[in-house]
Amino acid sequence: MDQESAYLAALSSAATYGIEGDALTLFDSAGTRLVQARAVPAEAVQAETAQEGVEQTGAAEIDWAAALPNLQYQSFITESGLAPLVDGEYREAAAPGSESETVVVLTDFTTTGDLNGDGVPDAAVVLATNSGGSGVFIDLAAVVVEDGQPVNVAITPLGDRVQINSLTIQDGQIVVDMVTHGPDDPMCCPTQQVVETYELQGYELVKV
Repeated sequence: MDQESAYLAALSSAATYGIEGDALTLFDSAGTRLVQARAVPAEAVQAETAQEGVEQTGAAEIDWAAALPNLQYQSFITESGLAPLVDGEYREAAAPGSESETVVVLTDFTTTGDLNGDGVPDAAVVLATNSGGSGVFIDLAAVVVEDGQPVNVAITPLGDRVQINSLTIQDGQIVVDMVTHGPDDPMCCPTQQVVETYELQGYELVKV
């Protein structure tokens, strides 16, 4: 507080100034130096601001490789509509008293990038669900950082037994390169290669 008071008093007493290089010096009417300040490069200010944003959100603490396989995801098939994965997998009875199981698995297709424009890395993953039959239902899930923690906020279906080639985040959008079913393809054997782009809009993944 004392330093602030002295600084403000010096500013109010300034009569002239001089600039030399990156230094600004303020003088009183008698020519006595009151305050000297040096310019900070814009790059340094931007870097510090970005780091502060990361620290405030806790994004720097997230180990995505450890977090994603042990996260609770939304599900279209489980009884509760949720799939709390442990080590990349969740299992429950396909029906009461049934020996068949519904199994939700985190695939190897995961990627990180900013999905909601806040400058903090988020993630997109592909989940595979089998409910005891021949179908394997593939879903795309978006994970964002809320209060410093990763949260699955949206999922969307990609299809039954589609084959994923790659998953990336580009300019805030999720790009899925995959092989899906053509008009005459049997469910077992998709042949039509497509590239689909999704955008997180609020709490929905929308194909764009």
